[in-house]
Amino acid sequence: SRLTTLRLNLLSKAWKADDLDYAVTRDRIKARLLRVLNSAALVPFAASLAASAVLSVFPIPSVRKSLALWLSTKAVENVYTHLRAVGSRSVAWVPDWIGGAFFYALSNGQLLWTFLFEPSCFPDAYGRVILARSTSYIPPRPAGLPASIPWPAPRDIADTIATLSTPSATSAAYPAFKAPVLSALTPSKYPTTRYPLINPVLDYAPAHPAHSRLLCAILHPTEPSCSKNFLHFFAREWQASAKFVAVFTALTQLLSYRKVLKDPETALFKFALAVVQGATVISGSIGTAWGLTCFFQQYLPRTMLPRARYFLN
Repeated sequence: SRLTTLRLNLLSKAWKADDLDYAVTRDRIKARLLRVLNSAALVPFAASLAASAVLSVFPIPSVRKSLALWLSTKAVENVYTHLRAVGSRSVAWVPDWIGGAFFYALSNGQLLWTFLFEPSCFPDAYGRVILARSTSYIPPRPAGLPASIPWPAPRDIADTIATLSTPSATSAAYPAFKAPVLSALTPSKYPTTRYPLINPVLDYAPAHPAHSRLLCAILHPTEPSCSKNFLHFFAREWQASAKFVAVFTALTQLLSYRKVLKDPETALFKFALAVVQGATVISGSIGTAWGLTCFFQQYLPRTMLPRARYFLN
């Protein structure tokens, strides 16, 4: 508000555009300064410069980086929105259908790709939420498994998925799989696969004999049907996500308890709607990401977009 007041004061004392002679260099400079003062972007730009200096001394580096990234993104968004509103030629070439929904899908594609292939660049808290809500695709340790037998951590399984999806000079992506129980009468002296981290999952989950793809055998070892596992995931995780969303929604409504007491029916409807929407978004987005991993593996050739398919996912 102080910057807005300052701008208005400067405009009230500035030169009049009609009084300037554009043949004179000094007046041309004055005209440019007047154009800057009249710009709607001046106050937000000046505010961002002032905020940047304050942000640089924020004591927590991780929060400072997140704030800087968020503020930069919002700044770009607001500039783009303003340019569209004033009909600027710089963005006139962008089709009308490219909007928030398009960039939301684009950013989620990049997030999923980064979660698998560049985990060090992915937000740790967000990654923990994904892995915690993926129990139907990240097999938990069996209850009766002896402590002497190692079991991969959820992040280890995700890293192995990235490895299996990346072709190398010696092997193609998405290798085939033969369940070890099929050769139980003549056990092999070699490990189940050449990936020691995931061999306990295949050996002790154990992997169903009907599995023919190694990636599916890791994601849902005891269930050979990808579609059944997806439906089971959605039914199970939706309930867990609904409880998670309900707690935060209830806390939010407690902060405005006067509105709840004044109109409890509307508050209850909004509460139920928020829980349904939130649980569906959380479980649906995570479940679809894993489910499409199986879908693409079944219907796309192994050599077609082995890593880029996760972005399409």
